[in-house]
Amino acid sequence: MPGLGRPAGAGGDAPLTAQLVRYGVLPKARRKELFGIECADHLEWRNWTAGTEYTKSYLLKNVSTDKTLQITYKQTASKSFSMDFPEPFKLRPGMSQALKVTFRPLKLQQYSDHIEIIANDASFVVLVEAYTPATAIEVARQLDFGYVPVRERVTRAITVRNTGDVPVSLAWTLDAPFGIEPRRADGVAPGACATFDVSFEPGEACSYGVAALCQLGGGAGASTTVRINGIGKFPYLSLEAPSVDFGTALVGKVVERTFRFGNHSPVDANFSVAHADGVEDGVFSVAPRSGTLGPDEYTLMRVTYTPRHTGTFSSESFSVSTAGGNRLALNLRGAAAGPAVSLSSSAFNFGNVPVGQAPSRVLYMRNDSDVPAVYDWQLDAEDEFAVRAPRGVIVPHSTGHVTVTFRSGAPANFWTRAVCLIKDADPLALDLLATSYSEKARPPPLSSRHVAGYMERLACGGQPVEVDPAAMSQAPTSVHSEGTMMTMAAAGRFADTPEEGATRGGATGALLGLADDGPHTGPLPGPVAWPLFFDGQDPAGALSLDTTHLDFGACSRLSASEYKAVTVTNRTTAKVTAFFSVPAWQDPTGGAPKPVFQVLPETADIKPGCQATFRVAFRPPRDAAHYAQTLQLRGHIKAMRNFRLVPDTLVVPPWTVPVTAVGNTFLHSAPEYGPRVELAHRRVAFPPCRPGERMFQTTMIINYGDTPAAFTFQTGALGSCFAVKPAAGVVPAKGSVLVGLQFTSTDDSPQAATTSLVFNGVAATAVPLQLSGHAFVPRLTFNAPGGALYFRPTCLGASSARALVVTNPSRVPVAFAFVLPARLQGIVSVSPAAGRLRGNESTTVTWSFAPARQRTLEARIACLLYDPDAAPPSGVADREDGGAGSSGGADLGGGGNGPDAALPPGVDRVYLRLVGEGTKGALAIEPTTLQLGSLRVGHAVTRTVTLTNQSDGVLRYRLEVGAADADGGLEDGATPVEFPQVGLSSVEPRPGEELWVDEPEGALPARASKTVTLTFYPRFRKPYALALRCLTATLPAAAPPPPGTRPASGGWDAAAAAAAPARKQLAPLPGGSAGKWALPALAAAGGGGSPDKASGGPAAAANGRGNEAGPELRPSAAQCVLSADCVFPRLRVSDVYVDGCPKHAAWDALGLGALNGELSTQVTDLEMDLSRLETSGALTPEAARAALTPYVLDFGCHAAGSRPVTITLELSNATALPVSWELGGADNTDLELENWVEPGRPANDADKLADFIVESKIFGISPRGGVLRAAGDAVSVVVTYSPRHVGAHDLPVFLRLRDGKRVQLALRGDTVSRPPQRLLLPPSQRTLTFLPTRLGEATPPLHTYLLRNGGPGPLSWELDLLGLDALAAQAWGHGVVALCTPCTGGVIPEGGAAALAWAFSPLQAITYSVDVPVRLGSGRVEVVTLTGRGVDPRHAVDDGVQQQAGQAATQALPGEGARDWAAWDGFSAAPSACPPGGRLATLSHDALSLGTLLPRGLTRRVLTLTNTCEYPVTFEWDLGLFAPAPPGAAHSGATIELGLTVSPRAGTLAVGESAVVRFVAEAGVSAQLFEAEVRVRVAVDEDAMFDATAAAVRESEATGPEPLDYTDTGSVIEEVIEESRERAGRAAAAARLRAGVSTRPRLPLHLYMTETVRGRIERLDTLHTTAMATLTRRLLGEGGIIAAPAMPEPQVVALAVCGRVLTREHVAAGDYIPAGELAGARALLEGTAWSAAPHAPFWAARSAAPAADAADAASSEACESAEAAPETAAEAEPQAGVAPAPEAVDGTGASDAPEEAARPDSRCDDVNAGGGSKDQSAGAAAAPAADAEADTPPAPPSKAAAAAAPVPVPPPEGEEAPRGEILAQWDPLPRPARVDAPPPRALSDAERARAVSGEVLRSLLAAAVDPTRLGAVVPAWRCLRPVAVPPFAALREAIPDAFGAAGGGSGGQPNACTGPAPVGAVVEATTSGGDAGTAVAVKGALLDREFQAFAEFVLESAVLGLVSESAAGEWDQDE
Repeated sequence: MPGLGRPAGAGGDAPLTAQLVRYGVLPKARRKELFGIECADHLEWRNWTAGTEYTKSYLLKNVSTDKTLQITYKQTASKSFSMDFPEPFKLRPGMSQALKVTFRPLKLQQYSDHIEIIANDASFVVLVEAYTPATAIEVARQLDFGYVPVRERVTRAITVRNTGDVPVSLAWTLDAPFGIEPRRADGVAPGACATFDVSFEPGEACSYGVAALCQLGGGAGASTTVRINGIGKFPYLSLEAPSVDFGTALVGKVVERTFRFGNHSPVDANFSVAHADGVEDGVFSVAPRSGTLGPDEYTLMRVTYTPRHTGTFSSESFSVSTAGGNRLALNLRGAAAGPAVSLSSSAFNFGNVPVGQAPSRVLYMRNDSDVPAVYDWQLDAEDEFAVRAPRGVIVPHSTGHVTVTFRSGAPANFWTRAVCLIKDADPLALDLLATSYSEKARPPPLSSRHVAGYMERLACGGQPVEVDPAAMSQAPTSVHSEGTMMTMAAAGRFADTPEEGATRGGATGALLGLADDGPHTGPLPGPVAWPLFFDGQDPAGALSLDTTHLDFGACSRLSASEYKAVTVTNRTTAKVTAFFSVPAWQDPTGGAPKPVFQVLPETADIKPGCQATFRVAFRPPRDAAHYAQTLQLRGHIKAMRNFRLVPDTLVVPPWTVPVTAVGNTFLHSAPEYGPRVELAHRRVAFPPCRPGERMFQTTMIINYGDTPAAFTFQTGALGSCFAVKPAAGVVPAKGSVLVGLQFTSTDDSPQAATTSLVFNGVAATAVPLQLSGHAFVPRLTFNAPGGALYFRPTCLGASSARALVVTNPSRVPVAFAFVLPARLQGIVSVSPAAGRLRGNESTTVTWSFAPARQRTLEARIACLLYDPDAAPPSGVADREDGGAGSSGGADLGGGGNGPDAALPPGVDRVYLRLVGEGTKGALAIEPTTLQLGSLRVGHAVTRTVTLTNQSDGVLRYRLEVGAADADGGLEDGATPVEFPQVGLSSVEPRPGEELWVDEPEGALPARASKTVTLTFYPRFRKPYALALRCLTATLPAAAPPPPGTRPASGGWDAAAAAAAPARKQLAPLPGGSAGKWALPALAAAGGGGSPDKASGGPAAAANGRGNEAGPELRPSAAQCVLSADCVFPRLRVSDVYVDGCPKHAAWDALGLGALNGELSTQVTDLEMDLSRLETSGALTPEAARAALTPYVLDFGCHAAGSRPVTITLELSNATALPVSWELGGADNTDLELENWVEPGRPANDADKLADFIVESKIFGISPRGGVLRAAGDAVSVVVTYSPRHVGAHDLPVFLRLRDGKRVQLALRGDTVSRPPQRLLLPPSQRTLTFLPTRLGEATPPLHTYLLRNGGPGPLSWELDLLGLDALAAQAWGHGVVALCTPCTGGVIPEGGAAALAWAFSPLQAITYSVDVPVRLGSGRVEVVTLTGRGVDPRHAVDDGVQQQAGQAATQALPGEGARDWAAWDGFSAAPSACPPGGRLATLSHDALSLGTLLPRGLTRRVLTLTNTCEYPVTFEWDLGLFAPAPPGAAHSGATIELGLTVSPRAGTLAVGESAVVRFVAEAGVSAQLFEAEVRVRVAVDEDAMFDATAAAVRESEATGPEPLDYTDTGSVIEEVIEESRERAGRAAAAARLRAGVSTRPRLPLHLYMTETVRGRIERLDTLHTTAMATLTRRLLGEGGIIAAPAMPEPQVVALAVCGRVLTREHVAAGDYIPAGELAGARALLEGTAWSAAPHAPFWAARSAAPAADAADAASSEACESAEAAPETAAEAEPQAGVAPAPEAVDGTGASDAPEEAARPDSRCDDVNAGGGSKDQSAGAAAAPAADAEADTPPAPPSKAAAAAAPVPVPPPEGEEAPRGEILAQWDPLPRPARVDAPPPRALSDAERARAVSGEVLRSLLAAAVDPTRLGAVVPAWRCLRPVAVPPFAALREAIPDAFGAAGGGSGGQPNACTGPAPVGAVVEATTSGGDAGTAVAVKGALLDREFQAFAEFVLESAVLGLVSESAAGEWDQDE
């Protein structure tokens, strides 16, 4: 549309030149912004009718401030809308212009158009619409009630607006729990609103949602849906105090309590408060009684207590509830009490008062309460006893006083117990006594003791008067007559004994003759309080009246009234004088007092049981007055009128009976109407009581008027249950009168009565008084359904608890006590077991069930009910503190003592049934065992255990520790040890405790676990076994958990333990007892001992402590056993090595056994003190040296300049703990001084010598310390002595073990310039102890003793045997000790020994001892003591003690077991110590035991010699003392009669190679105990070593850098600080050398540093090592010429050989044989040992040895050449048989074959032939030269021979055995085990040994022959084999293949024979051409030799199978 507008300011005719901008429909703000025009958004027409014209104005207003608008418009397009012609107009700012728009509809339809308003150059559009009439409403789419309380109605308003054009009607439809009011609305005009109330009342706590439908009426039919939601929630109310106890409150005061009352729910809580039980006394009030609490809102609830009646306990329950069901119980309790008023005295005795006098006393009344106290004395003001101002008020906490006056007109005794009523309190009583006398009459004095005695007599059932009146005159008059008192007491006339009288106080004491008392402060016996007021002061009723109330009514003052008669009856046994005391009446208007009542007669004597009548007349003095007085009838025994008539002890107090008399003088005057008198309480409720009890209350009549007022109660309406006193009286003007009320219950039904109180006798003034009372029978109820209380299943060791609510539904207090049967003690308990409940009160008792075994428990428990104010029934103790009582000792009225026993009166009971079940244990401890292994003594370790509560209740536990059965005992002298803790900074050692728990007691919730920490601190070396047991008990559900603090742990009291006589360990915990909290460490004093199993002290202490708090703890089955082996870190010397010295000799000489013994002992207190001093830095070497005992390591005597002596000790870890050790002394300080530091100078000569030894480094030790981690770890410590300086040298060294022993080692050595003569005699060798020898021994064995040379040179010696001659002379010429060695002197070479054979032949069973001097070449004499004891063969020897009849026992001597090396502590035959530089070769054992031999017996042993260095070595054996004597020796006899051969005697071992060394020992004919050593010299092959070293150096120089030149030529030094790697070679160095300049680099920094500093820097230490190695290579290879390497020096390895030759008798008796070898020795007697056939003795063979030496030498060379290629020889001859051995004859070197068959070179022929003919072997074996045999080692069998099949050899002719016998005798021999050839890699020693063993077994077993010969062979190798060798034992169970092929006749071939020809065939072929006899003989000899060799090689193979095991069977220890 083109723009039609015009520019602003142009006239109407001016054309529009600007472009018109059309904006369309714009909002009001936008129009105002763009155009500055304010106008309506649109024009609309509603409620129109077709055919009618409607006009509206559209107002345009220019709201701009500075712009004039040129406005025009464009009319609508529709014809229904019309406007005036669009004439442009100007609209200035602030001006308005109305445009008239007319709407003319033609039909009923909707019209819509627009008007375009053009302002200046822009336009906007205004919509014009006309709507047809429509119905529409507008309502909220959703109504949300939110949270609404359940079962409460909440209303919300919803508004519906009629947005239509016509009136509408609305109707709602919705579902419950929603509702709407009203449901319908009619005629809602257009634009009007209708409001509806929607209600929501949820029935459950859930979410609700409905769709409410609002339908429109009027024919429209449209509807609208509204979503209504709501959530029902239960309100939750809480009371801060659900129970309020006001305690005791005073009547008349209001007590108020406030507490918070809150709503904790998200909904409003509408609450109401009401009585819950319907009982309402009206004393409690609650505010507010109703209200609403918003969400999370609280308010204050106020409760008040207004007590009304004294002595009433009120307990009322209120219910605070909501409509939703939330109900809270509020219990209010309170007790009402009256004011506390006390009297200053309970009795006044006025004494003797003359008639007419009026003495007075002042009585003070104290009110200690917070309310005023109103009192009313029931005495007349003008009576004999009168109280001035009898009525009054005492303000709170103050004191008032009244004056009591006595006046009498007649002489008599007077006693009145006056009553003072206290408002709202119990009455008070005051005893008033007086004796009135005149000159004519003097009654006996009346005192308090008379009253007390009278009352006590009545209380004991006595009569008022018990003495015959006729005897009164005869009775003694002395009041102190002791006889009378004794008589009266004996007659029973007084119920009191002196003891009872003493307990009753002064009254009874006075009755028994004590002095009279003054004013009495203590109460006298008799009625008090309410009984006194209502019943009178005389409980016996000695005088009774027919009436006590006289009402004269209205009388005239002018005329006398009628008399009222009062009849008095005397109920006593004595004549009584009676008279009335009539008080005077005080006129209120003034005047003197006048009597208004007259009594006639004045006095009367009444006989016993008789009556007397008194007449009382009323004589009023004034008209119009009310009179009321109390007349006192007094009576006394007539004899009491004079003190002379009755003794003091028989004085009876007088009787007083009050009589009330009332009257008035209103007879002729008008009565007074409307008195101003009020009753304080018109309703009085008596406190609840039991049937038959009486309850009392007070009320007060108050007269507000100015005149006195008379009152009268209509007592007829009270009935028998209620009483009023006084029933009539006068209330003074402006005064008050207290009235006592009484309720007497007859049954438990409620009682009520209403009486009228009439004032002044006018009925119209009557005031009603309502009285009510209720008696209740005590009852008790439980909240247990059916009267049964069920416990849940309870675990053993735990307990379950149930809370039981005990309620007293009655309103009287009741005491209860549960009585448990004796069988339930310890199983069921209740707390509290007894208690007291007031009316409507409840309490909770807790029942606990702790089953003792698994079963179901059902029991009926009786609960006794009794009056809490009465004494408890007999047998029921007061147990309100806890545990239920047992019915075992209760006497409940007879009829037994069970729950059904008869009950005494006033006691009732109810029953409760208990049901429970015991199940399995409740508390578990995991783990059940703690294996701590080996622990350090004195160090703490911690472990954790988990406690699991498997029950459903909270368990209280207590952990206790006791000794288990396996707990070890203490060693003697053990002391507790503590070391500084490392790594456990949180663990503080506790004195006296070894085990403690961080939480020894606590509580575990149900099904929960807890981890507790155990701290174990062992202080002794012993095996610990501790049992951690648990005591448990179940806590009540409401009980708080026990405190977390740890109780004081029990433990070991060091002071008490030191005082104890002996040490005892902790007793183990029995099943039901408990030990200490923590395991006590054992006492420091006393010896060891077994645990004290029976100690019960700890259990009693624990049980006592457990009962102090909480439930009783019970033992639980759960336990954790903690075991540990607590030891000190310990070292032991396990090996020693001294070059050339036997191990056993070095061990003995150095005293290593004693050192091991010291290292195995406990750490002493002295060592602990030294450790503490060392830790503090206060320990000096001198102090340590003086404190510790030295153990000497003596290096012996050596020549100056000789080579250093080295002792290598192997220290091994003897425990499973890491051992940190250190060797320290003066030569090893912790501080390494720098080079520039000058040490201090020595102070004395000893210090100088010590410093000299250290500086000269005479002793050296390496290493100085270390750590051995595991058990068995070892380290070799090398101690070196350098004899460079002459003198004696001593150096103390301290071996310190961390947390262990501390030992002083004294290193000692002598260096001499000239070799001295010295024997090696350690302390153990200075005495030779013979083994116990039987008396009469025919051939006692010889004992070998070695004299060893201890000097550096030869030793000359000579024995002095004079002592032996002297001993023989004492034995009657019998040589008890004899030297069997031919020589008595000689020369011992250096390092050698001389053997002496001693014979001991005792004559008596005594100990013999003789000294044998040994004179040395230097003249020095050493003494050797020979000692031994004889044993009587008739008596057994047990533990070294022989007991003989008639003589003392001979004790075992200390050295008898010295020869048993197996018993030495730490000694082992296996070599393990590593000397410096290592060993060149090592024997498998350093000691060889030959065991036990029979004379002429034979035994074999096998050892291995292994090359353990890096070079080839040669070896050569030296037999020493076992070597045969040289030819032509001076002595023909040998000291050791034993032939020992070693094979091979010499040889070469490559690197790592091993050689089998066989020892063959042949016993002589004499019994002997021998020991000596053989030595093997091992040296390095020099040529091989040189070649290897040269090759290594060349290889190093070829690959490494050029070495530095550190040599100094003496020329000018040119230091080279740094030089490049590309420096000139040797040519430049040579040029400098020619120039006279020698280049020497400066030493590197690491060479200047000390060892300690260098060790701290790894890089410098590496450089130092490399530089030193380079320098070494440089020095070795100067100028390219390889220098000869430094060869290791030769070493001599000594092998100790020991054994014994014993006769069969010795072996049978077990003499001289160690216990470990006895079984093996006795096997010799059982035929299982193999001995050689008879042959020539070895010494005969030795004589022929020279002849064979030459031949042996030649054959040895041939054998050595043959050994070089054994494999080649074997392969060249496939017919190889059994490889012969040097001992393949008979073990002795002698052959059984003919001599002509022997050839010297037969052995070489055998070898060269590769196993040729057997006759050659036999001939070779015939050679008798043992040395030659020993020199020739056997050739190992070839592989071909090993692979050959076994060839059976038939037995010799005539020796064929049946096959059955063969099978019966067959003991299977080893099956050959195939062992593969070793791989080409280097083999270990064990692998090499197994390979050799396999080869030997295959070769031997392949050639096994006739099994019939095995019967002799098998027992031999069985005896000789080592015991229990597993490989060998397994092999011997197999049957060799040769067995199946054995058999056949003489010379026959086997049936299944494959492979090489059998040996028998070879023999026959060899002997062909000879006779058959020769062949058979050769065959037999061959077979014998074969089997002998077979047995030897089987033994050899078994040993090789376990190289580490001794060939001697470890001296038969395994047997």
